[in-house]
Amino acid sequence: MIENRKSSELRKTFRSAQASKFLSKHHLTPEGIDRYLDARDTFDTATIVSTPPNVKEPDFPIVGANTDPKTRRTVNDSNFEADMSAALSGLGVAGYSMRVRRRGQTVFTLNGGSARISPDSDAKNWDTTIKMHVASVSKLVTSMAVTKLLLDKGIDVDTSITNFLPRHFRVAPTSRQITLRHLLTMTSGFRQIQYGGLNDGYTYYDFKQYVERGVDPANFGQWSYHNGNFIGLRIAMAVMSGMIDPNAEFGVPEDPACT
Repeated sequence: MIENRKSSELRKTFRSAQASKFLSKHHLTPEGIDRYLDARDTFDTATIVSTPPNVKEPDFPIVGANTDPKTRRTVNDSNFEADMSAALSGLGVAGYSMRVRRRGQTVFTLNGGSARISPDSDAKNWDTTIKMHVASVSKLVTSMAVTKLLLDKGIDVDTSITNFLPRHFRVAPTSRQITLRHLLTMTSGFRQIQYGGLNDGYTYYDFKQYVERGVDPANFGQWSYHNGNFIGLRIAMAVMSGMIDPNAEFGVPEDPACT
């Protein structure tokens, strides 16, 4: 393949046997490449001729592209906006705000109802400038970030979390079997009511306590919603990415040893 050719010329290149084989392997379509090329004048084809070195292929299912032209679908922006407006307004929720963007440009924005209702001191309707608590939406962001980091680093999702915890954690024997996959799928064996009530597990110190206490073998591998799983993933990401030294020790206010 020739590098740095004009986008219009590259479209022909992506119909070659070599490119078609690559696109098929990675569940891509020529149309998707066309949309990518629309945003740039030149493109280095050397960057797509193979999987980046030292990157482990994902072991989870990937939904392939639909190759049947009779069932291939495109999005009508106006209809999508109308459908979303009808769906959101029919939910009976206090309020909502959403925005759809494409290639850095706003396609449409929908706002409706109250962001803060009248009992609050600052009641107001929704618009896209109002800040909100992301709460467990952060788990989606964490999952995507962990997946990308594992692929970038070539790390198996079934690796024990003990490889990515600060070394001052005194890991219990039953915690050593917990992998990154267990944290992602909430099958680590951690339980909300292990100490401190239903809402424990939110902090660095909480997760440290859970790891040091260990898990009940009867609970290991069984799904149970627990915030500590994703606290553990964020700590592991910091070590895995090199953002923190695993030999570092952190004094946190909740830890009695720090008072």
